[in-house]
Amino acid sequence: PSSLLHTEGYDIHKTTFKKIYNNKKIFWFLITYIFYADAMMTIAFFVTLYLSKALNFTEGAIKIGGVVFLLGTILGGFFTRFLQRYDQTRSLNVLLILWPILLFITTLFSNHILVVASFGLTGIVFSMVFAVSRSFYSSLVPVAERAEYFSVYVIFERMGAIFGPLIWSSVSSIFFFLGESAAYRIAMITTAVITAGSTLSFRKIQKMKNPHP
Repeated sequence: PSSLLHTEGYDIHKTTFKKIYNNKKIFWFLITYIFYADAMMTIAFFVTLYLSKALNFTEGAIKIGGVVFLLGTILGGFFTRFLQRYDQTRSLNVLLILWPILLFITTLFSNHILVVASFGLTGIVFSMVFAVSRSFYSSLVPVAERAEYFSVYVIFERMGAIFGPLIWSSVSSIFFFLGESAAYRIAMITTAVITAGSTLSFRKIQKMKNPHP
């Protein structure tokens, strides 16, 4: 019986993935989502290391930066509701452009106050991106099958935490000869570029006809 349940579960997921592949708008959104979710989560993972190694933040200053970023994500959740009056596709595209710009600007700062302030802004955008992503994906999938489709969405979300850390570690190691500060700044910029690059495949989604759930 257990093997039978396992086989049935495999067949269900196989069918779901097949339906997603056949719906190109959903398929390309999930591929795009992997890239920018991966890059953004990588920043969240390594932000403490960046503050410590690139900017010589003390433990207390790092905690303050973390709290400000967290407060930014809370504000981002609050501000997201104001985007409901706008087109979700356009809103998400703007946010995906804004995030790497803010991140790049952050790498130019050495003043701790400016860095913490910029982290608050990036926290706002960070929260809004993931909130709008879920809302946008929900608008693409069939209403009667949302639970099924969101199970795959979670899988793609988890996949987005694999390659980013590898890229970050590789880039920082390659440029370590320039010094810790420069190496981690370049790693930060690299993840920003990945997020910016995801807008290219997202444009492909914008050109597709809306599905009819």
